[in-house]
Parts: sequence; C-alpha cells; structure tokens
Amino acid sequence: MEVTRPATNLNIIYSNRVNPQDEVQTLLAAIENPVDSPSFDTFMKGDQQILVLVNDGKRPTPTAKVLKILYPKLK
Repeated sequence: MEVTRPATNLNIIYSNRVNPQDEVQTLLAAIENPVDSPSFDTFMKGDQQILVLVNDGKRPTPTAKVLKILYPKLK
C-alpha cells in the first residue's frame, strides 16, 4: 500500500518479523521451560489442590489449547 506523509519530522516504525511456529509446540515449550521459573511439573510437584484461572473469551489466549496440554499433567 502506498502512503504519503507530511514533510514534518515523522518516523516509521516497522514490526519485528516473526517466523510462524507450531502453536502447540510453542505452548508446550513454554510450559516445560518458562522464563526464570521452574517447569510446570516441578512447580506442581507435591501439590494436592490447584486452582486454574483462565482469561475470558474476549482475550486472544488459546485457552482451550493450553488446557489440553495441562490436563494430562494435572491428572
């Protein structure tokens, strides 16, 4: 798309390029190797009761996919 801009001091900022990745593999990697935190399995070790909070439906979080990964670990 061609865009014209005024001759004033204006900067154009471009977004970073991100290579598409498999969403399930990305979620699984994040759960197994979170930044500055223990893995989910280590975090849950020895706990008997848990509470799972999820975003409402207006957020873009792939909640169903996250829960599908977590459910076998919670059993």
